[in-house]
Amino acid sequence: MDRYWLLTWTCYGHWLPGDARGFVGNIRDDDGSQITHNVPGTPYDADIPKLEAWIRQHMKGEPVTLDKPDADALIVQYQETSPDESALRNAIHYVVKKQPNPLATWCSAGEPSPVRGRVV
Repeated sequence: MDRYWLLTWTCYGHWLPGDARGFVGNIRDDDGSQITHNVPGTPYDADIPKLEAWIRQHMKGEPVTLDKPDADALIVQYQETSPDESALRNAIHYVVKKQPNPLATWCSAGEPSPVRGRVV
């Protein structure tokens, strides 16, 4: 049986907790206790502007947006491990077919990624 994983994520700073589009994360209930709405098929949290503003104020850097050279570098790397990918300006969508774990080698090597020389 073939197995596939869809790996998808937004770039840093583009979809924060509190966002009107919805989010999964920790919030405080009316009594101050921490709750997490992250069970599949159940409601999630959305549109908490004060939380989004607080998170934005405490970010450790500027939001990351991929320019064309960044996206091209990612696609070249992805093509070494899987033929199906999509890199947008603020998100990544990547399909991996399970083989002898092609992605683990690159991710665990601790080597700089092809994007801006950062270690993955």
